[in-house]
Amino acid sequence: MSWTTPKTWAYKETLSSADMNTYISDNLTALQNGTGWATNAIVLGYEEITTPFTTTINGSDVDVTNVAVTVTVPEGGRKIKITAYAPSGYVNTNACTFVSSIKESSTLLNETEFSVLANKRMPITIIAVLTPTAGSHTYKLAVRQDQANTLTVDAGATYPAFILVEYI
Repeated sequence: MSWTTPKTWAYKETLSSADMNTYISDNLTALQNGTGWATNAIVLGYEEITTPFTTTINGSDVDVTNVAVTVTVPEGGRKIKITAYAPSGYVNTNACTFVSSIKESSTLLNETEFSVLANKRMPITIIAVLTPTAGSHTYKLAVRQDQANTLTVDAGATYPAFILVEYI
């Protein structure tokens, strides 16, 4: 049996259960020590906040300050993956519908919507995968609520809220 790096088959063959166990074990070790299973993803941009963002606006999208990133998409037509994340979002007074979205300017790329009770935290995770044109693009996280509340996107030094753009 011969392996290549990262651990992939050097040629096709039928595997015994012992060989499969070795393959899995070697790949797990390589993954744990950071030497294996590399991806072809390239980080195009990343921005984070480490202090909470709040707004009292309701009924309209509000850009989360500094959770926006401008990237240059290379030629080639590959997809990008945009991930927006915050440890939690919550409102202080009235139960409401809470919407978080990834946008490019005013164009909605993806959103999540959930009902929240006052002071009940919900994690925010949104992913959009698309094939944009080559060139400069700015992606951002926006939030919206449908009641009069203080809406908070939580973040801290050890638990940032962020937006990440990867060329996949």
